[in-house]
Amino acid sequence: MIRVFVRVRFLVALLLVPCVIRDYKLNRLLGRRDSRTMARQWIEENVPRGARIATTLPRTPYGKPQLGGRNAWVALDDAAALRERGVHWVLSDSDMLPFYSPGFSTEELRALARDAELRFEVNPLKPDTPAPIFDQGDAFYVPLRHASSVKRPGPRIRIWKLADVAGGR
Repeated sequence: MIRVFVRVRFLVALLLVPCVIRDYKLNRLLGRRDSRTMARQWIEENVPRGARIATTLPRTPYGKPQLGGRNAWVALDDAAALRERGVHWVLSDSDMLPFYSPGFSTEELRALARDAELRFEVNPLKPDTPAPIFDQGDAFYVPLRHASSVKRPGPRIRIWKLADVAGGR
């Protein structure tokens, strides 16, 4: 009887090891600064108060830094139209959860490369690692699988400053 009890305990412990490892990785990841917090701090230090920032889905807050009314989000448009409206900053939150953080199209990224200067970037994914699996309905930005492929919670965030004239820096 004692042997059966020891074997059952051993099997239970063996089954729990993957859960404990996953929880350990998740806790380490959650202890790191979120990319949205890093972007908010950068904006507070580098973007004038009251400046409007163009982005995709400006009314969807989940992938964007929380600015507390310091700055306003506006819809993305071409660089000339943004400059005409007095918008000089562009933010992309992208990658893992396209419903909340769709990012920019290839054409939009080419236009930004031509008409703006990348000033800030934080990418939470580690290069050359398995793609993490996320719950697509959860804007928590923490993976369900392959947590070791992620350096920090949050989406990839890039911030550009538009040049004063088209094609200039």
